Amino acid sequence: MTVRPLLTRCRWEETDLSSHVPHGSSPLTASCQWKRQSDPSLSTSRWVDTVRLLTETNANKRTDDAFRNQEYVLHQTGSTPLMDLENFDMIEDIIVGDRLHQIDIEVTKKLLTIWYFGVLRSTKRWNQGQRQIINQRLQRQTFPLEAPRKLRCLDDLPYWKGSECKAFLHYAAPVALRGVLTKEQYQHFMLYFCGVIFIKSPQKTLERRR
Repeated sequence: MTVRPLLTRCRWEETDLSSHVPHGSSPLTASCQWKRQSDPSLSTSRWVDTVRLLTETNANKRTDDAFRNQEYVLHQTGSTPLMDLENFDMIEDIIVGDRLHQIDIEVTKKLLTIWYFGVLRSTKRWNQGQRQIINQRLQRQTFPLEAPRKLRCLDDLPYWKGSECKAFLHYAAPVALRGVLTKEQYQHFMLYFCGVIFIKSPQKTLERRR
């Protein structure tokens, strides 16, 4: 099975390009050229609708030296007191473990939004029959006590909390999405589901399962 390249949104930031516009070039052309030079990973990507598609995943890793030298101009707005710490790597020593935004909101909710509301022109949204199937399955789903509450229907998806996205992924998604997604989409989603389960499972639990 082939896993497609990762889809990520790219937010262009306001930049003063007055000193970067070559003679005879338009500001827009110069902006794209300068930003590709500033962030090499953009040279291996292309736009699909309103989403930037990374065609390769071998971009150079960010480094502590480059961060301290302010080389990541698209993503740095100044300095930080953390740079004054001794033996502190600005890339390797900062751990990002925010599950709410990195998984529940940024991936699970975004995928459901793409499928349910069809926010991407290249992806056909679910029809009325598929929507009814999903909502009926959610209403019949029984959740364990640790689940915060019964899930609302997907018509209310824009108002879902992170806890609802988490409950959907862990308890409802494998059953609710089966037969509604295409075979390829479902296989990809289950890879994501299994990956999250493995990452979030305590080490002792994984050892017992072996």
